[in-house]
Amino acid sequence: MMAQAWQAALATHGVTLDLLDVSEWMPEETGRKVDKAVSKQLKERAKGYDLVHALSYRVAWACAEAFYIRSPWVYTAYDVPATLHSEFIDRLNAARAGICSSRVVRKSLDSADALNLTVVTPGVPAAPEDAPKDRALARARFGIPENAFVFTMVGRLARERGMARIIESWRGVRVAEPDSYLLICGEGPDARYLHRLAPDYGPQILIEEDFEARWAAYAASQVLVVASEIQGYSWPAAEAMMMSRPVAVPNESGLEDMVLVGVNGWRHDPISDWTDTMLTIASRPEQADVYGRAALREASHRYELNASAERLTRIYREALGE
Repeated sequence: MMAQAWQAALATHGVTLDLLDVSEWMPEETGRKVDKAVSKQLKERAKGYDLVHALSYRVAWACAEAFYIRSPWVYTAYDVPATLHSEFIDRLNAARAGICSSRVVRKSLDSADALNLTVVTPGVPAAPEDAPKDRALARARFGIPENAFVFTMVGRLARERGMARIIESWRGVRVAEPDSYLLICGEGPDARYLHRLAPDYGPQILIEEDFEARWAAYAASQVLVVASEIQGYSWPAAEAMMMSRPVAVPNESGLEDMVLVGVNGWRHDPISDWTDTMLTIASRPEQADVYGRAALREASHRYELNASAERLTRIYREALGE
């Protein structure tokens, strides 16, 4: 989504961004034999382009192996890196620029002496014209009562996103706030696992295996919860804020920059259970509405897509020596 949004916005700045899906021929593992085969593919695919932009750490590793400092390339550091091993950092340092999604990601890489780092907060498009706006209609789609307090989680259904952790915290929420619902919307490898887990914690947990349904999920909810502790940025959080929904994120994570405590959302203490945090939020529905209006004001300024594309254009030109 980030790349597709940038693709359209960059075109207005005279930059053509072609998107290449490397998943079929670039395995997660590395090593001399693997790197050699991947480098050959990457060099072939990069012919005719002025610059390569790696949108993941794995692709950045491949770019370092294929191009080193001989050809211009940059990378996006979207999440807090899983490793700061010197060999990994050495490869990142071959790039003309490391584009960090947040200050927290930059701080992590900077602590390991990564070079040429800059922060570009990804911009998000405005909600589609046909996106659901009416809360009651959106809730009817999911079978949620109008008087419920609704938390939603949106994104990849994978363990590192922390959705199972929220489900496991739900028993205490259900007891204290029986009118609350948890709506999970997305696609991913853990979908079946989450479907099996959810019934043990109550019928108020709904799982919609359709990422495109996220606009209805935002509209149906009062608060978006992001439980991942490694993300540097959350696209769904930015979208939800553009829909006037406040967000709750873990403290001491890469997502801290997205929430102004007491203004547009909440930060959760990662060493404690999510139950208390969600109960605090659900007990103050009026506060969620106030925070939601502030979230829209913040997001409209901070996640403006054209400003993000303009900043990225300058980085590309600097990387090319223009």
